Amino acid sequence: MLEISLEQAQYVCNHPSDLVLRLNNTSAGLLTNIILRIALPTELLLLGGGDRFEIARLPAGDTAMRTLRILPRQAGCWAITSPNCSYRDALGYSYRINDLQLPVQVVLAPAPTNYQRTFAAQPSIDTIKQWRQQFSANTRLIDRHRRRLQKLKEQRAIFGLMTDPQISIEIEDIERQIDQLEAENSQLRTKLGE
Repeated sequence: MLEISLEQAQYVCNHPSDLVLRLNNTSAGLLTNIILRIALPTELLLLGGGDRFEIARLPAGDTAMRTLRILPRQAGCWAITSPNCSYRDALGYSYRINDLQLPVQVVLAPAPTNYQRTFAAQPSIDTIKQWRQQFSANTRLIDRHRRRLQKLKEQRAIFGLMTDPQISIEIEDIERQIDQLEAENSQLRTKLGE
C-alpha cells in the first residue's frame, strides 16, 4: 500500500517554503509505476519542483521524498489533493488513490520581538557564499544524475525483461542520490532564506 504524507504541515504566509511529500511503501512487496499529480489550492502558489512525479520502483518499507517550492499566499487551512495518483503492486495489479487530502495550515508570520535578536544570528558572508556554492554544485549534480537516469530508463524500456540487473540497481542508486541532494538543497534554501 502506498501512503502519502507531508513532512511538515504548517507554513508561514508570504514566505517561500519547501513542501516535501513523503511516499511510503507500507506493503510487503515492491510497488512500481507510481504516478502522482498534485493539485495545490489557489492559496499556495507553486514556485518550482513540478506538480507531477513518477517513481519507477519503490521497494517494501522504503520512502521516497519529492520537494515542491511553494509560496503560501493566505493564512488558513487548505487541502492538497491529487487528480491522478496510481501505482502497481508486486503482482502487477493497478491501484488508484482517489481521495487524497493532505491538510496544510498557513499561519501569519510572527512580528519580531527584539531588534538585536533578529540580527544577532545572521551567518557570515563567507558562510552564505559557501552555502550558495554548495547549492549550485548540488543542482549541477542533480541535473547530471537526471540525464544519466533518463538514459538508463530508456535502456530498461528497450530491453524489457532482458535488462541487465546492474541497470536497475544503478537506477535505484541514482534516484536515492537525487533524493538526498534535493533534501540537502532544501535545507540550504531554508538557511539562505529563499
